[in-house]
Amino acid sequence: MNWKLVLVIRFTLFTACSALKAKSRNYAMEKQKIIVSNETLISITTVFSDIACAQQCLCTATCCSASYKIETKKCLLNSCCNPEIQPSENGIFIQKTVSDNSPYVCIQGNNKNLDLQYRFDDGLEMTFFNWDELQPQYPTTDHYIILRKSTSYKWHDVPNERSDLKCTFICEK
Repeated sequence: MNWKLVLVIRFTLFTACSALKAKSRNYAMEKQKIIVSNETLISITTVFSDIACAQQCLCTATCCSASYKIETKKCLLNSCCNPEIQPSENGIFIQKTVSDNSPYVCIQGNNKNLDLQYRFDDGLEMTFFNWDELQPQYPTTDHYIILRKSTSYKWHDVPNERSDLKCTFICEK
């Protein structure tokens, strides 16, 4: 009896979380596909269905995509928005879609180094830029990059990693 009570409470909280997020976020599913790499894996849980896995991703702020394994009922949450995927007979690939409510896209990379060259997080030098006019505005103090929806996603520099910005994230490996 106690086990069923815990299960019902957990499901109710899970559903309430999903209902709050579902208004601002959507997801897409692709059958017979799974994510290849576990490099950006957030967590692995057991859930009842692919819909429950999608809801779990929606309720996890850092989740951008997931794989659901039908046979094992495993939900693998992933922080990468555009991961490499591969065919899988018993898998479902789940991906959050970009919300029109997000005014910014955040990308990795900064120039917080001695030579002030923009580099990816792994140290590799960035070679492509799509700066807006008069950007980067403050290259010696604004070290991070965002893309602004209001300027057709042109690049802008910002002072630091801005946790207050409501960003959609792009991840490419």
